[in-house]
Amino acid sequence: MVAAAAGGLGADEFAGFQEEGVDAAAEVGEVEVGREGAGVGGGPAGGLVEEGAQPAVVARALRVRVAGDGLVPAVAEGPRLPPPGSLAQSPFYAVPWERGYHTAMEMRFAEGGFTEPGPGACWMRMRVPLVEGEPVGALDRVLVAADSGNGISAAVDFGRYVFVNSDLTVHLHRHPAGEWVGVQARTSVDPAGIGLADSVLHDEKGPLGRGAQSLFVAPRA
Repeated sequence: MVAAAAGGLGADEFAGFQEEGVDAAAEVGEVEVGREGAGVGGGPAGGLVEEGAQPAVVARALRVRVAGDGLVPAVAEGPRLPPPGSLAQSPFYAVPWERGYHTAMEMRFAEGGFTEPGPGACWMRMRVPLVEGEPVGALDRVLVAADSGNGISAAVDFGRYVFVNSDLTVHLHRHPAGEWVGVQARTSVDPAGIGLADSVLHDEKGPLGRGAQSLFVAPRA
């Protein structure tokens, strides 16, 4: 949805939940384009809106005009991750359900793991479309993977604590390419239950941007 609203490369993507317990099957996608400028356009880009209720999820995209190939020099940023083809499929957290996120995504860790607390780096590839019947775009793949930064770099025990991200902000410095998205993430947590997951995002060409998630951290009930 937010990728469609961005209409190409979104230099800044934001998504936030306004309600808990959203029934995705009952939602309808709506896209609204905000202000437009000569070089930058944005504003509210869309949301998942429950019929007859307030928006449950709101996403915003900032669109930046592309100057054109060769007009601006390329500047390399940071080291690359080992290619996904050189890595093995990685195990997910122990969960009591057979189907879910762990079966919808293919995951290969280059550093750390879901069962290893601390920083991690993981290649991710979607196995199913985000929305049934809709083609999956490059931005869709990046946003889905970026939303996993807190899980890839869990700083506390998954079995004892929840560490839910209340938002997701993504900044990209170039167009993403390919099916695989690498997420190199680190999580910081304060004893008050405030957390931040910070991710460097990659494709097989190298780093392409960053993702940030504000976290709610608390003991499991």
